[in-house]
Amino acid sequence: GGGYFKIVNQSLKPALKSLGYSDQQIEDIVAYTKGHATLDGCPHINAKSLKAKGFSEKEILAIETQLAGVFELKFAFNRFTLGDDFCKEVLGMSDSDLNDIEFDMLKAIGFSDDEIESANEYVCGTMTIEGAPYLEEEHYPIFDCANKCGKKGKRYIPYYGHLRQMAAAQPFISGSISKTINMPENCSVSDIQNAYMESWELMLKCNAIYRDSSKLSQPLSTSSSDDLYATLFDFSSDEVVAEEIGPQQVQQVIEKIIQKPLRRKLPNERRSITHKFSISGHEGYLTAGLYEDGQPGEIFIKMSKEGSTLSGIMDALALSISMNLQYGVPVEVLVSKFCHTRFEPAGMTGNRDIPMVKSIMDYIGRWMALKFLSRETAKKYHNADLVDRAYEEGNNLMLIQVPVEQAEKATEIVSDFGDDRTHKLSGVTRVEGDLRDLEKVAAVAPFEMSQEELMKLQQNKALAMNNESAPICVCGMVMIQNGACYKCVACGATSGCS
Repeated sequence: GGGYFKIVNQSLKPALKSLGYSDQQIEDIVAYTKGHATLDGCPHINAKSLKAKGFSEKEILAIETQLAGVFELKFAFNRFTLGDDFCKEVLGMSDSDLNDIEFDMLKAIGFSDDEIESANEYVCGTMTIEGAPYLEEEHYPIFDCANKCGKKGKRYIPYYGHLRQMAAAQPFISGSISKTINMPENCSVSDIQNAYMESWELMLKCNAIYRDSSKLSQPLSTSSSDDLYATLFDFSSDEVVAEEIGPQQVQQVIEKIIQKPLRRKLPNERRSITHKFSISGHEGYLTAGLYEDGQPGEIFIKMSKEGSTLSGIMDALALSISMNLQYGVPVEVLVSKFCHTRFEPAGMTGNRDIPMVKSIMDYIGRWMALKFLSRETAKKYHNADLVDRAYEEGNNLMLIQVPVEQAEKATEIVSDFGDDRTHKLSGVTRVEGDLRDLEKVAAVAPFEMSQEELMKLQQNKALAMNNESAPICVCGMVMIQNGACYKCVACGATSGCS
């Protein structure tokens, strides 16, 4: 759910004690490592300097309560800690400033980078024991970690140190050792090769190398998003401070996560729907393979003329659509790109739900909109009347379902349509969930129309799709654009122009 915490090593104090350092020296070393967590005694940024900039005791106390868990001092200075009224009225900040995730309040109120860095080390610590007061340099190796610590840290255990540690224990263990070999982010290919070669020479049974920052998102990070504060974590301090972070407690926590696209493959056995189409004599079949939730995961486009250029292009297009769907591209995005593309073959289709199209891709987009998008969303890419009819008649893929035990009630609903045309109820078997639970449902079937009625409706809808502002002729047909006017293709009448 989000959040962060400082990791500080519990063995730091006992180790320093064993090395002969006094209690006061140990406290100073720990404070150098993890910070003082207070503005008292802080250089440049303290209660006195903040009061000079308009802060009161109330705001300073609010900041003090946040200092124990922050990595950088600027995380405590935000609108959520201080309040919008104070930030706007006293500090003179605008809404755009406060909403900007890169906005640095400390810089905005007049502190320099050097002053902020110095105060940050005092309050939040250096996150490394290197350079700590009183600590003798000969004791540094005792506190070395798998990675460099803090922005000042330079020491770390090299990969061969891990390997030799394992080699010391391997003769006494029958299996391999569950131990990761940490390597820095800037290691080379030859470094990896040498690590495996040395593992073989030391007779290790396993070598699990981990190069820093090579995971999609690693929970333990040793680098900050700001080069000025290069490191946020340290394994050489003495306590764990954990805190739940919400939007009202911190202004920003920036995580750089390299995301790799993930492919969601379809199960080996899946449902599909096959649709036959014909566009100006070019026949073909659309087959959509479905995930368990009914969403499309693959498309096959089969043209009637095998070996033709168009057939090959459609095969490549289907593969591209399928890969897009499996890698998470929303159906609506594909539909929006396909609809209204214009090239041959185009024209009448003989399909009353999609009577006229501008290209095969236009047909695919409109068909996918009808089958896989909600009613209101589909209306953005297809004629609204046709979408409504498809949903009312159950021609969309997600049928309007009525449980079998309510079939009689469904019949009553159909009879209330007040139409002389006959209606039918048909039982439909639909697979739900994990494909093992079958449920009988009843759906309202499309009403029957005469051939003449169907042809006229189809022609009108087809013309209306490309002539949305065209008037209706006295003969009942939709007119088409003719220069600055309109004409009727059925009776020849015009809207006023010749």
